[in-house]
Amino acid sequence: MSTAQLAITMLVGLLGGFLAGHAAWVVPRRDSWKTGGVGLLTMAGADSLAREHVLGLGLGVVFALAAYFRHDSLPVVLVIVAFVLQLTLALLIDLWHRLVYPALVLVGVVSGVALNALAGTEGVLSCVIAALLGVLVFVLLYLLGRLLLRVEAIATGDIMLAGMIGAMTGLDKLFPALLWGMILAGVFAVALLASGRGRRGQYMPYGPGLCLGAMLVLALS
Repeated sequence: MSTAQLAITMLVGLLGGFLAGHAAWVVPRRDSWKTGGVGLLTMAGADSLAREHVLGLGLGVVFALAAYFRHDSLPVVLVIVAFVLQLTLALLIDLWHRLVYPALVLVGVVSGVALNALAGTEGVLSCVIAALLGVLVFVLLYLLGRLLLRVEAIATGDIMLAGMIGAMTGLDKLFPALLWGMILAGVFAVALLASGRGRRGQYMPYGPGLCLGAMLVLALS
């Protein structure tokens, strides 16, 4: 990949990271119909602008490195960047506000199928089946939690995110993405318990871990 293409990828990452961080913090706080409390990890006031700058810089560097090591064409890299930005937005909203927007998931599913088909990275049928499988796997996990543990181990938002991830990864990368996502969600839960930000019996969102697992698989595989 040329220097110009790397610069374009990094610029998109910088701008997209800043916008994702800003939208994830501002939009849910302005929703009059928002329910539930504030998320597990929140920042406000003077920290908000610094957070967006750090996020933008971080994503820009990550995207440039991923583009350099993947040796893919610019359109393929930009498709991956588009997916990662949507996953970042979903991750931050769930982490900061404990919300998963159905509209965001719908956009992710449609763009996953359409952009993969346009870039030639995955077929339409592969993306559609993967989205349905992702939903099915998490519905089964939800039912197992209800029947065996008598708790809602999986929330509705997590089920929707699994479908969105399937549409973005396609069949070949779906199960590695979900597996890494569940592992990272477990690590995240342990970290919250160890830091005192979470407690036993409290619902721990799977969403951030799922999104991060999908990002890793998309960027590195």
